[in-house]
Amino acid sequence: MRGGSFGAFPFFIVMEQEIWKDIPNYEGLYQVSNFGNVKSLARFVKHGEREMFVKERILKTRKNKNGYLSVYPCKNGKYKPMDIHRIVGVVFIDNPCSYGDINHKDGNKENNHVGNLEWCSRSYNIKHAYDILGHKHIKHPIKCIETGIVYDSSVDAAKALGLNSSAIRNNARGVSKSTFGLHFIFVDKLKLL
Repeated sequence: MRGGSFGAFPFFIVMEQEIWKDIPNYEGLYQVSNFGNVKSLARFVKHGEREMFVKERILKTRKNKNGYLSVYPCKNGKYKPMDIHRIVGVVFIDNPCSYGDINHKDGNKENNHVGNLEWCSRSYNIKHAYDILGHKHIKHPIKCIETGIVYDSSVDAAKALGLNSSAIRNNARGVSKSTFGLHFIFVDKLKLL
């Protein structure tokens, strides 16, 4: 018997195999694996007037401003930042509903294994962050200058006044001059005045 035994029970170690596939538009240059690794393939590249042989290697990753791991593949002398979770999703995961977001099931933005990723809608992705991962929605109290009423949030003000919460927030941020004749300011800004 192969494997071994643990007490009376046989056990087998199943090793998952790393599978590599070409990255779309970078065929023959770069590949991504089901583990979330990205590699540059061995090839000759033109460097000035000479051709150089470049060995196959795993690309270094960088965190982007949103905390996702990215790589910067080069094609025709131009580098393009690419989020690894999106590359894995495009290459390995079917998307029959044409969803636009890739969700990290465990919430770890650095875990780009195909088994941890799923295509989803933007609303599902946000709901997952709040319900499953425990992200908290921070309410910012907002005051209507004309009425003097302070609301717990722009959403509460919008419900009470029959307005759009985004328009209220934009006004409080100074993006718009008024919202249907009303002016808003975040309460924490009032404390600074």
